[in-house]
Amino acid sequence: MPIKNVIDLIFLKIRSDNPNVFSYYVIDLNVCGYRECSEKDIIIVNANKNQSYFSKNVIIATGGYPKFSSYHWIEQLGINVIHPVPSLFSFNAVKSPFAGLEGVSFDANFSIKGIHINITGPAIITHWGISGPAPLKLSAWAALELYTKKYEYEVSIHFCPQLNQSEIQNELLSFKSTNGKSKINKTNPFKIPARLYERLLIITGIDIQKNWGDVNKKEIAAVVATFERYDYDVIYYFGNENFENEIHSNYRHLMNYLDL
Repeated sequence: MPIKNVIDLIFLKIRSDNPNVFSYYVIDLNVCGYRECSEKDIIIVNANKNQSYFSKNVIIATGGYPKFSSYHWIEQLGINVIHPVPSLFSFNAVKSPFAGLEGVSFDANFSIKGIHINITGPAIITHWGISGPAPLKLSAWAALELYTKKYEYEVSIHFCPQLNQSEIQNELLSFKSTNGKSKINKTNPFKIPARLYERLLIITGIDIQKNWGDVNKKEIAAVVATFERYDYDVIYYFGNENFENEIHSNYRHLMNYLDL
């Protein structure tokens, strides 16, 4: 069956779990009249309050109600409801190490300690932390696990996702040998935005006014460790004011990122 929309995807998932299901109808009861169906059919219903329909299987499309109380009417029907949890949120921190870099976009690999999910893709620094396609996707895939952690967790960021640890080290040593008289904060061997690159150097504790030729092995190791895996502590607050401010801020930064 060709996949044309999200309903087709839902049906394919149900059918893979239950081979006895062979067809479904999409019924908008505000437009369509009554349709008979067999016990094996799945009916996806958009109903009004004046009509009643019966089926062995029903999918209820509720939208994104954030409060569990919004689903009590479903529980009253004897249906078990899994508690909804937030999804698609950015990685916020009380004191972001990237403060002052708002609007800087970059590509990286993101993973969460204790959760075996990682996403590589674009991200953007905001007033509260890090957002963008990759962090938002990771928050969606790990939504249930992050809920159990009460939104206090550690994100590991790999700023050179195309390179492993040894390759980063070799790249730095090679760059050092050919750029010995250059300041480390003025010459960037990686595809990292200049302002973010300098901030990462500061985080390592290295003197950014040093020439590459004066950087020792211990300092090279510190740079490798930070660029290959920087651990970012997240403490998220779902306050209304912060949430509204974040929406406006992230939207503005996203438009800048997309150059719209």
